Amino acid sequence: MLRADVAAAYDARANEYIAKLGSLEQMAPQDRQTIEVWRDATAGRILDAGCGPGHWTDLLSAHGQRDVIGADASERFVSSARERFPHVSLFVADLATLPIATASLGGVLAWFSIIHAAPENVPETLAEFARVLEPRDPCCSASSTATSSSRLITL
Repeated sequence: MLRADVAAAYDARANEYIAKLGSLEQMAPQDRQTIEVWRDATAGRILDAGCGPGHWTDLLSAHGQRDVIGADASERFVSSARERFPHVSLFVADLATLPIATASLGGVLAWFSIIHAAPENVPETLAEFARVLEPRDPCCSASSTATSSSRLITL
């Protein structure tokens, strides 16, 4: 599926997604704890890559106490997140071509945000995350298969 097609599909069903999966209360406690621990161990500005409706972005920001930005390909998700979490900077972007300076982030959260990328496009997106991260800073990513779930990687 092309990146534009993924964004259009999320835009078309944004209201449904937000109603079912758009708040922290609807998320697994283990996921929330994993992200909080990672956030607290991460210094500097954090990017929520593929921020969706912004609930993880808000958690990362400690409800406005941390410097966090969120990016998503879905204009409807970003619009909703801006309304719900006005204290966080959010923008529409392709994760493979982020409008962020090189080596300017302390961390990147990619929580189930690259699962729709074609396998041949994943290295490009991960290389972009590595570009915007300060050297040796962490990227926290989650994805799953029928038999496993990965949680934390460092680029």
